[in-house]
Amino acid sequence: RALESARDERIRLVYWAARNPERVPDRLLLEFGGDLVDRKATFTSRIDDRKGHEAEGCYRSSEHPRCLPADRLVALAVTAGAYSRFRRDPRIPAGSFQRLYEEWITRSTLGELADGVLLAALRGAPEGPIAFVTVSIEGREGAIGLIAVEQDSRGQGIGSFILRCGHDWLAERGARSVSVVTQLD
Repeated sequence: RALESARDERIRLVYWAARNPERVPDRLLLEFGGDLVDRKATFTSRIDDRKGHEAEGCYRSSEHPRCLPADRLVALAVTAGAYSRFRRDPRIPAGSFQRLYEEWITRSTLGELADGVLLAALRGAPEGPIAFVTVSIEGREGAIGLIAVEQDSRGQGIGSFILRCGHDWLAERGARSVSVVTQLD
């Protein structure tokens, strides 16, 4: 009945979280014009007290100050959502997807959605960050909100480096585990 009422009220967009997305009935999707646009996975890891980074000689890290992000960081944040439901859902205009990620990184750098934003850059390079991760902590639990590596820098260890920086940042503040929710795609 709730679905019939929703159809009568002209709801344009509904997200339904299914425990097993592979078992969403095709007839239900067909009847309501639905699409399977998101399959999530949550990864959790223990944080140990080891310090050091494999690619330390190549990269440097820093924490973004509590202020508005530079255009380069905003553009990098938009790439973080390449496989998100907001990007994949044909009902969400591309501009809306982009604005969502712009707002996400802005509110993260201002401390509203994240406790810290860590940046990674090539050591000695003036052009700014080529990767970042947002981190939050509650008690002994850490969380990663967004992570991105510039397209041309992928496959070179910078992702591992910035994740290790995030783990170190969280460990320094008492976290013993960290989790991230991402898309299976």
